[in-house]
Amino acid sequence: ITEQRYREGLEKTSDLLDREAMFTNAKLRLLKAKHDFQLAVSQLNFATGQ
Repeated sequence: ITEQRYREGLEKTSDLLDREAMFTNAKLRLLKAKHDFQLAVSQLNFATGQ
């Protein structure tokens, strides 16, 4: 949405870059959460002998 508004001249470049950075950070947090979940599952399996 922000990119479209930028192309139409309704958003500043800084707004577009801020939104892209926020999106990248959200993807990074998702990957970290998935990693942390898999690590917790592995630790649980190890602790329970599975």
